[in-house]
Amino acid sequence: MQTILTRLDEITENFKSILKKKEATLIENIENGAFINLERELKEITDNFAKDLTESILREAVDSPELAKKAKELGESKRLKIRKTTVEIYIWNGQRIRIPSYYGSPKVNYTKKKKGRKRKRGPNGSGSHLLLDYWGFLSKSSPSCYGLVALLTVVCPSFDLAVKVLEQQGLPINSKTVRRIALSLGKKSMKYRVLMNVGKTETLAGKRVIISVDGGRTRIRLSKKGADNESVKYPKFDTPWKEPKLLVIQEIGADGQINKKSLPIYDTVLGDANAIFKLLADYLKQLNVQSADKVLFIGDGAKWIWNRTKKLFEGLGLQASQYIEAIDYYHAVQHLYKTIGQLPVKNLTDIDKATLTAEMKKLLWKGDVTNLVKRLKQLGKGNLPKVNSLLNFFAKQPKLFNYSYLKEVKMPCGSGIVESAIRRIINLRFKAPSSFWLPHNVEPLMFLRGIALAGRWNNFIHTFANFKK
Repeated sequence: MQTILTRLDEITENFKSILKKKEATLIENIENGAFINLERELKEITDNFAKDLTESILREAVDSPELAKKAKELGESKRLKIRKTTVEIYIWNGQRIRIPSYYGSPKVNYTKKKKGRKRKRGPNGSGSHLLLDYWGFLSKSSPSCYGLVALLTVVCPSFDLAVKVLEQQGLPINSKTVRRIALSLGKKSMKYRVLMNVGKTETLAGKRVIISVDGGRTRIRLSKKGADNESVKYPKFDTPWKEPKLLVIQEIGADGQINKKSLPIYDTVLGDANAIFKLLADYLKQLNVQSADKVLFIGDGAKWIWNRTKKLFEGLGLQASQYIEAIDYYHAVQHLYKTIGQLPVKNLTDIDKATLTAEMKKLLWKGDVTNLVKRLKQLGKGNLPKVNSLLNFFAKQPKLFNYSYLKEVKMPCGSGIVESAIRRIINLRFKAPSSFWLPHNVEPLMFLRGIALAGRWNNFIHTFANFKK
């Protein structure tokens, strides 16, 4: 491909001509203090220049022998029938341009055409614009365009607000297109979610790391079954609550504080506990966690978490000395308050609740669960069934409460990283009143929002646009 700038002189001369015509207006805006008008005028001029230049470059590129050959190779590798057509695309500034394109469609073996009958097409979505795919386009939009559109979609509290922000930035893209771009990016990137979320050279080898999982809340939309419901224009639907499960992987420093130079990893699934732990195992394997210096797994007291942690670490090849498991201290104290609240008042004549609570918190901090359980059982006579039921939280998993050791090795004793992530990633965007999400749509959007709030967006878009399956 010798050149892609045959129209450069024409485009630049047109650009200069427009600037010359607008010169008086630009100067007037500066003199009148209307700098905002100056910015708007310049943006319109430069956007049109970028549009003309991009269109010229792509037209020259598509018509070159080299890319014609490349399109043919791509079509043959996918066994597609190729024809040349045109396509309208969105570029980085939201403007639309029409360029030539090599479209690949499935080869269909047609039977003899009968009179009065139309031949059948291939299934929708089975064809593709070969060079657009090669360049990393998605839904006929460039990487910079769909990167910005999808980012605003998941960061803003609604699709409508994302559209308004795009309009303010000079990108006139309607709500339907915004939704289609964001969902397409989420669903396609989720097929390779670990590779998309983790940098190529990223590793946990030799590092200290904290891992946590927890569940949030959102309402999903499920259509009611039945012939009567399927035939109406607006079908009835149920809106049950669903618990999306979220994982966090975060590097911490030698002082026990979060390493702010290292970005966290967030991901979310709508599936069950097995699904989130399988995904967590995939991330940790990719990050070479078996070579980590120290790993802390911390969370609340949910049984679905602690029934799976040992199997997780053994499956990843970690030694027992490499990892620590702990229940969040503040959840443990909350459960302790609840237990003490069930003690019969007649048993507390020699000690007030405040003093007892302080003593039990000291035992809990030291990890002395045996004496804690023994003391509360003595004071629980008269309501032992209820007290014993609550004490099982401590008695059945005593190794998860040694907070003085966590302090000694400079590890956190709280699961604030996952509590915060649940609120920011799930609750603030997907738990709004009267919001009901289709299950196959909400998980891809949660995945994208996690990447955005982790500060990994630019790397993610670059990886996706250049990813070759």
